Amino acid sequence: DGDLTEYIRISAMTHFINNRRNVTYVVFDEANNIGTLERSVEYTDYVSPKIYMKKPFRFTASEEIEQAIREGLSAEDCLDGDLSSQIRTIWDDSYYSSLTGDYPVTLQVSNSAGDVCQVEIEMTVTEANDREENGKEYPLLSDYIVYTKVNQMTDPESLIIGIEKNGTEYLYEEDEEFLAGTREAIRIDSKVDYANPGVYTVEYSYTGENASTAVTKLFVVVEEE
Repeated sequence: DGDLTEYIRISAMTHFINNRRNVTYVVFDEANNIGTLERSVEYTDYVSPKIYMKKPFRFTASEEIEQAIREGLSAEDCLDGDLSSQIRTIWDDSYYSSLTGDYPVTLQVSNSAGDVCQVEIEMTVTEANDREENGKEYPLLSDYIVYTKVNQMTDPESLIIGIEKNGTEYLYEEDEEFLAGTREAIRIDSKVDYANPGVYTVEYSYTGENASTAVTKLFVVVEEE
């Protein structure tokens, strides 16, 4: 049959191992004779899928929490693109939606190559009709999950963009006069160990005029080199 190059197809691809995967190629001639070839392919610019969070992982007990979570979450992958709809939320056994408190939650997504992104974070459930809670002024961030490598420090202060009070967001770039003095009053408590891979918490706290202290949590994922 001569040159069969244009009929070559990929019949199988293994999952990634250190940015490499085995690819099996196949081709048939007109008599259905088969030719196969397997080779190792390295992805030199590959990065694992990432989960991002644009809203704080804080909800009221009266909300439909599983639905509310989806509004702030997204996932991107260099192979498959947008994986947001495939994010899994794994709840801790202690979670009960009508009780306020902090609960461990695992966010997970995987791409077509079998590479998994898993981020263990903490969800805060508050009381919707609590007077003190409604008066709290929470530091507002541009992101609530950030990624870095071992020994590469992040700048938590650069993520502060405003204050959120009772569901309303006030941004420094739009309400600078109204928010005067609040940015300098936000305290940052970082528990990140940049020397070791893992998921760590940075707490931003602000005490408003009503003397109630509000705490916003950032989750920092430290990855291996």
